[in-house]
Amino acid sequence: MTQTRAEPNTLPPAYAKLGATTGFCPPSPEDCRIVVASPGGDGKSTFAMSIPDAIVLDFDRGTHSIAQARATRMVIGEGPSGRVDPYDHYQRIMTRLCEDGEKGKSPFRRVVIDTADTWTDLLGQHLAEEKKVESVGEYGQKGAGWSLLRERCKLDIQGLQAAGYSWMVLCHITEKNVTLGKEEHTVMRPSVFPSCYDMIRNLADIEAVIRCERRTVEKTEQRTFNIGGKSVTRDVPTGESETLHKYIMQLESDDLRRAKRRLVGLGGELVVPAIDAWSSTFRPFYVKAVSDIVKQYGEKPPTW
Repeated sequence: MTQTRAEPNTLPPAYAKLGATTGFCPPSPEDCRIVVASPGGDGKSTFAMSIPDAIVLDFDRGTHSIAQARATRMVIGEGPSGRVDPYDHYQRIMTRLCEDGEKGKSPFRRVVIDTADTWTDLLGQHLAEEKKVESVGEYGQKGAGWSLLRERCKLDIQGLQAAGYSWMVLCHITEKNVTLGKEEHTVMRPSVFPSCYDMIRNLADIEAVIRCERRTVEKTEQRTFNIGGKSVTRDVPTGESETLHKYIMQLESDDLRRAKRRLVGLGGELVVPAIDAWSSTFRPFYVKAVSDIVKQYGEKPPTW
């Protein structure tokens, strides 16, 4: 089918001075706002730690053992001399990030929240203490406490955006049985409270789900045998087994989930390696999706 090109509107100079733009100008991979969900241990933090120029705010204390990490990690509640108050530590980090970002002096381009579950727990606990209730859910009526917490989380994310950062929020997901029509299905749902996840998702450019496929194989070792006077090396079973892991990022909708992605054509699945997943896999995948749109619709390539 022949594509008819629609010419962009002429940009009025007065509005250009206010920041108006026209034409195809998707964000670069580095500037994309991303939410990544997966069950615990299925590769969220490993993927986030592969991103250069990122700082990972580790609320779960789970990034210490990730090999060949390229991001900087900041474990919330751990200062240079030991444990510190987590909320105060988080506030000081956010203040420094925003001040440096607003001055154009930040060494980081992206801030990662790892994970939203523990992040909202920390902010919720502080709000509960502030409102003098046992838990944030007990404040007010008709979910007023959860609304207050959601807006606090939104304020922090928008503060990072205003300071010039892109962001990534990592979320745990768990299995839940739901009935659709007369059939029951097992689906994955975020662990963080629904309205907060929806808020994060709405602010994001891309929503991705990572799953880990595991399979058990028999271990082998190489042994050399003398066969007919010649040395022959063969793989021989050791009698032991090992589990192999393959991490798959899903960007496509399915029957039970509507994926969020602002870039048309950014869909499907990709295998993400445990090492250097951002630069070797995700970034080229995103760049190709943009390139395909440029070719299909005759757009000008973005100037990243």
